[in-house]
Amino acid sequence: MKAPKSNSLSDLIHTLSTNEKRYFKIFTANSSGDKNYRKLFNAIESEKISDKKELKKRMSHTTMNVSYEKKYLQKILMRALRNFHEDSSSEIMLHQTLIDIEILFNKQHYDLCLSLVKHAMQVGEENEQFALLIQLLKWQRKIMIRKGQYSEVGKQNKILVAKERDFLNKLLNVLEYKDVQAQFLTLLAQKKEMPGKKTR
Repeated sequence: MKAPKSNSLSDLIHTLSTNEKRYFKIFTANSSGDKNYRKLFNAIESEKISDKKELKKRMSHTTMNVSYEKKYLQKILMRALRNFHEDSSSEIMLHQTLIDIEILFNKQHYDLCLSLVKHAMQVGEENEQFALLIQLLKWQRKIMIRKGQYSEVGKQNKILVAKERDFLNKLLNVLEYKDVQAQFLTLLAQKKEMPGKKTR
């Protein structure tokens, strides 16, 4: 028996909350140029269209390239969802901050970069986001070097190395815990799959 074909974009749109849908429409309201992707969004959302052939049939009266617009719609939709959820968790916020730091670094706004690093480090330590903290330390060192603060790099090197080593050790502890957890769950699954003993 063949597995049913899934349509990830349609599935995503059908699981959006009312607020997420509203935000997407506001997010794309002022976009210039052809808005075929919005027509596609409305068709999938309002008419519950998920089948690819049905979607093409629904759009047959237009010159729309459905395959292209689906890819573009997914790209814009994910961008809107990233903005909508940017403060929903510490991990998402730190990922967004790392993107902001790289953009500002490339524009040579180093002081603002360091300010973002400092704030993000506090959030990261409070929420034990060790992998992201290691990336923030690398940016801190990179920014100071780009600013020409070589003496400051020398002064802080031991502190930065000690912090990075500490975060790496804590990250390894988390990984070891996940490994033990995975082994336990495997044993649990095997136990459930074992046939029960017959009693006389």
